[in-house]
Amino acid sequence: MHDVSFIEHPEYFTPLRRRAAPPDRRPDGEARRARILTVSEFSRNAILRAYDISPDKVSVIPNAANPVFRVIGRERAQQSVRERLHFEAPFIFSVGDLQPRKNQIGLIAAFSKLLTEHPQLKHHLVLTGKEDVVHAESPRRSP
Repeated sequence: MHDVSFIEHPEYFTPLRRRAAPPDRRPDGEARRARILTVSEFSRNAILRAYDISPDKVSVIPNAANPVFRVIGRERAQQSVRERLHFEAPFIFSVGDLQPRKNQIGLIAAFSKLLTEHPQLKHHLVLTGKEDVVHAESPRRSP
């Protein structure tokens, strides 16, 4: 059970989307007899608060980075940023789905306040993420 957002913040999901949670996200029946694996103590605690499951049935196994993510030299990293993003100044980089629960609006407001209070900073704010399909008004259909 990787993502427990639907437990902690159901307001971010439409009723249809909440009902469509896959069976592994609705620990009832057989799932209560099985072990549940999750990626953080935060998720484990949310699962235990939401469902009548014995704590010894929920284990935390943190995500591991893909080997493609490796340490590279500072100069190489800076060159890659210059080529891809077309600027050299330091930056704050936010990666995540573009949806309300990720609070990009709060990040933008905080960054604006930071620059207002410290105009000498040369930082950029860079946001990236995939489109929010959870909050789409209508279901996507294949042609």
